[in-house]
Amino acid sequence: MLSTSKKTHWKIMKFRKIKIFTGALFDVPSHIVRLDDHKGTHGWQVRYGQSWKLFSDHTPDGSGAEDALRKATAELAQRINNLAAPTGLRTEISNHKSSDLPAGISGPKKCLRKGRNTPYYEFQVTLPVFGQGSKNVHIYIGTDNTMNDERRQAALLKAMALREEYMKNYQKAATLAKHRQAAALGVVRKKRYSPRASKSADKAQALPSV
Repeated sequence: MLSTSKKTHWKIMKFRKIKIFTGALFDVPSHIVRLDDHKGTHGWQVRYGQSWKLFSDHTPDGSGAEDALRKATAELAQRINNLAAPTGLRTEISNHKSSDLPAGISGPKKCLRKGRNTPYYEFQVTLPVFGQGSKNVHIYIGTDNTMNDERRQAALLKAMALREEYMKNYQKAATLAKHRQAAALGVVRKKRYSPRASKSADKAQALPSV
């Protein structure tokens, strides 16, 4: 008894164009943002992993931005290769969940097979599949006559073990995909730079999304 959600596809490393305060335009990978503020902070911040790291231009005129971005990109590649990839999978029980069952497990649900009069009970387990969204699996518990605490606990342990297996496989696949993405970080691509552009460039720039 399987049902599969709408498939999703793992995206390759995204680059977006960012123009700094001098007018220079760079292709910047995801997880790196530009910081330019009125206090004189100019640099690129790596936002991957639990701690963020700033790579300063070390120049007030933006001439060090290219080198700083190259260092930030190298740091990002190193983090991607050394850290487990973020998956966004839910591991904690939601505050809105009406039961105390682990994340990804719901029930027991009362069901009735077509053509039969005896209902049965089951747990539903949501299993994440990397690159394909998720699928739902149903773990049989028993009927009104056979279900008891022992059978319920056994079915729950089976559901938990199955979800844990899929979570680990998802994590491995996501990390491998991130490692492949890191190969795209070898070149810092600068579109153009003109010292004259700094005279007319906007001084304020909103932080780009990660």
